[in-house]
Amino acid sequence: LKNQLDEQTVATDTVGAELDNYLSKVEADTDWNKPGTFRVFWKDGLNMATSDGAFKLKIGGRIMSDWSWLDANSDLEAMFPDKLEGETLRQHEFRRARLYISGTIHERGEFKAQYDFAGGDAAIKDLWIGLKKLPIVGNFRVGHHKVMMGLETLTSSKYITFMERAGTTALLPDPKTGFFLFNSVLDQRMYWGAGYYTPASNGYG
Repeated sequence: LKNQLDEQTVATDTVGAELDNYLSKVEADTDWNKPGTFRVFWKDGLNMATSDGAFKLKIGGRIMSDWSWLDANSDLEAMFPDKLEGETLRQHEFRRARLYISGTIHERGEFKAQYDFAGGDAAIKDLWIGLKKLPIVGNFRVGHHKVMMGLETLTSSKYITFMERAGTTALLPDPKTGFFLFNSVLDQRMYWGAGYYTPASNGYG
């Protein structure tokens, strides 16, 4: 039995080596390994990239839809007769309906364009270009984007805990057009950013 097992092990190793050799030849002969080859694949969204990783493109989006049903009692109907009397209130709205395209160029350049159609018209949410891995300052972006204030505000609505952000975020500015520098230090334990944005409705930049 031991001799038979040894023979099977040798045979298995031989087949494995031949398979690895075959796969390496197939990979070497494919167009994907040729410089400038562009491939399309799915990973957390639709992605496109060159074989050398110099150019990357991603297309994505999200839909967040709110629904409500309210079966009012007689007292509540009496308070709002034009809204509730004699029927169940049903409401629906799109909280977010977004489509975006983003990417990197030669690992240093980056860009993003994101639009929200929830209100019926295309509203710009992100529209910027940037440079990464710059000496000292780290990163630079210019265009329309979130003002770098408040962790909860900067966190995407895909990852916040509740449907709405905390009420205090109303005190922070909406996304604006401008430029800013930002980077992390101390092994990403500390973050800093500085920027200038176009004047807000209150007259201050």
